[in-house]
Amino acid sequence: MEIVRKWKRRLTDESGSMFLEYVIGSLMFVVFVAFCLDLLGIAARHQLIGQEIGYIARILSVQSGTTAETPHGFPGGERAYLTSSEILDRMEKVAKAAGFRDGEWELYVEETDANGNVVRSGVLTDKSNFQCDYLNKISVQFRGSYRWGNSAVSGIPGIHRKQQMNVERIVMAEYLRNYDG
Repeated sequence: MEIVRKWKRRLTDESGSMFLEYVIGSLMFVVFVAFCLDLLGIAARHQLIGQEIGYIARILSVQSGTTAETPHGFPGGERAYLTSSEILDRMEKVAKAAGFRDGEWELYVEETDANGNVVRSGVLTDKSNFQCDYLNKISVQFRGSYRWGNSAVSGIPGIHRKQQMNVERIVMAEYLRNYDG
């Protein structure tokens, strides 16, 4: 009861209202800082994943896709070719660094011809043989789910703690696999 009387006196007194404004302002500042730190973490995730997806897309472009084993006669041999398992190993390291656990992400690859028709598509696995035709478009998409780090965000309406991240890069197949066709 004594506490309630103290708060009533402080609210009627001008210095009490200043104290209350200070407390509310401080709480708003703390929530704002927590929200900004969350946004900074998400931006770092997007940057890390985006940079690696760009690299993987470029590799798939130069190789015209990927296979489980290095194709016979590829210029540079095994040192210049990344197999599907090697691509996934690289992506797994970056995904872990960005805070994604195993099973929370996948690489989706799609080949589109010059007319816009989807030739083949699917999730890249260790044993994938995804050979693309010369000058076809290759779309590489990282799909992952993550949780917002701070509990401050959970109080904001419309923002769910579990979010999806999609990063996509589109390139063109540069390696001519079949010289006769």
